[in-house]
Amino acid sequence: MSSVRFTWRSLTVALGLCLLPDPDCAGQAAPPRTRLFSAALPRVRDGASKILEHDLSSGRVVREVALPLPDSAGAEVSVNRVGQFAVRLPPAAGRAQLWLWDGRDAHVVSHPQPRELASLPIEVVSPEQAVQGFLSEDGTHLYWSVDDVRITGHVIRRQHHALEIVRTVDVIRTDIAGGAAIRIARLPSPPCACETYGCESSCAEVRLFAPARGIGSWFFLTSWIQSPVASRVLSTDAWVRGTSGWERCPLPTPVFGFLDASGPATRVDAWGDAGCNGQANESRSRTVLVRSGEKTVLFDEVSRFANKKYDVSFQSQNAELSPDGERVAHTLGEYHEYGDRTIRLCDPGGAHADAVELARIHAAQAELPVVEVVSVAGTVERHLPHRRLVGWRDPARLVLLDGQSVVVFDVRSGREYATGIRVADERRVWLR
Repeated sequence: MSSVRFTWRSLTVALGLCLLPDPDCAGQAAPPRTRLFSAALPRVRDGASKILEHDLSSGRVVREVALPLPDSAGAEVSVNRVGQFAVRLPPAAGRAQLWLWDGRDAHVVSHPQPRELASLPIEVVSPEQAVQGFLSEDGTHLYWSVDDVRITGHVIRRQHHALEIVRTVDVIRTDIAGGAAIRIARLPSPPCACETYGCESSCAEVRLFAPARGIGSWFFLTSWIQSPVASRVLSTDAWVRGTSGWERCPLPTPVFGFLDASGPATRVDAWGDAGCNGQANESRSRTVLVRSGEKTVLFDEVSRFANKKYDVSFQSQNAELSPDGERVAHTLGEYHEYGDRTIRLCDPGGAHADAVELARIHAAQAELPVVEVVSVAGTVERHLPHRRLVGWRDPARLVLLDGQSVVVFDVRSGREYATGIRVADERRVWLR
């Protein structure tokens, strides 16, 4: 997504004394995005993989960069706005590591502080998850989310001894080489009881969300409790860089999941609430646009497919706001527990299957994946079966995948153009 200029104005909802930046693209015409990155298949002889950079205009491969790990075909890769990319490496000597391509050279960057997790009889947070690295949008900094666990005492819970722990997440900013570390955010969780079988159902964890293009002047921290029965989102804070530093701005409603955002006040959220409690359809999936506190439902699986009593779930797999902020494009897919796509009732002893409902669900499955273009008012303007969203090239054109082929779709005219580019992995393609 193209960069935006921010003007400061308050939200229309109560957020204490915080002022959140709202994107203001007036007077700006962001240049079309022409750089496409894709992950190539690993070589058979040694398992090595690489990232290819394509020129969308010509279809040519303009750069190939080898990735660092033999098994990097499945590694988590992030690509920022200026075309840097990073791969998370296993910790070494207590330090989290990123393999970084800075646009010219490849090198390994370590978090500046060794991490020694508290000695607990159980694992609260894995060494791989304790520190996570993020690219900046402009390529000048790195950001690190650091999960610290401390024992504060012992308590009795359900007639068993348990450890009382406190988890604190710090967000650290460094330069591109991992030096000049500055803490810009801290979010402590309330003390919690950590029993011998685990902490998931009692202790909150914090996740950092940043836009795919990298961290610029804002990011989100969400606190939630993961439970085998029902996960609970406790709070979401926007952290915004202002003239006097970074400011914490609690959102009035916790966010279940983020799909995209152009700023703290404008984002696309993934919501879930009571579903049929089956193995696949555990919640009612919705995609919601939030702009300065105003919510618009872009997709609701129950309203669209009447699948509440069936154990199959439709949801937005990705989404992106258009550069001019007038539309949202998203890919609809399904989550199914069974490889044969059999549709089962959530409660076999209760409700009965309806032939009309099943026919509608089967028809929807036959079109997947589907890209939809929805106006900010919630009107579906385009419905494109068997396509997967890569991103907006400009306010009028989308870059899509037709299987493994990259195509460009003009939203206004409805015409589609081939680029001559083919990718190896449909889920590992980035437009910058």
